[in-house]
Amino acid sequence: KADYVREHDRAMATFVSFAPTSKTIEDVSDEDATKLLTDDEASVQASFDKESFRYRTSKQVTARQVVRSLARDATDAQIAEARTFLMDLKAQISGGADFAALAKEHSQDEATAANGGDMGTFGRGQLPKSLEGAAFGVKAGDMVSEPVKTAKGLHLLQVMNVVEPKPKT
Repeated sequence: KADYVREHDRAMATFVSFAPTSKTIEDVSDEDATKLLTDDEASVQASFDKESFRYRTSKQVTARQVVRSLARDATDAQIAEARTFLMDLKAQISGGADFAALAKEHSQDEATAANGGDMGTFGRGQLPKSLEGAAFGVKAGDMVSEPVKTAKGLHLLQVMNVVEPKPKT
């Protein structure tokens, strides 16, 4: 909950100042708008560059996972056992085994196991930090080098697709 609040407890506001006593709004001609943009091109470009993140889509990742659940008070031996299990699955997948079939059979995450471990497509701020860092740090088609530990357990991730940020239309 603390991670969620830290990441989502903010607002971004843009405002325009106007005089509420004015009763009419003057129409701006295309020539005046073009002249203003031409005269102030450098400042308009600087403003755009400063806030370019507003004018593009965010990076998105599609991934799937195999999860081995762990209790919050799991011992080092239990964590090592789950890690070894997931590393064995990783070796099988690298050898040609089907990730989806192994996820259906071995994943202990009820939400994704039935779909072959499919987590769907997500952006930053939608997963726990450790899982997000791992998912956004892998190229499409690759698996994480090591299982990722979260409060839920250990996750073996495979990134299926990465959609890079692009300008909005």
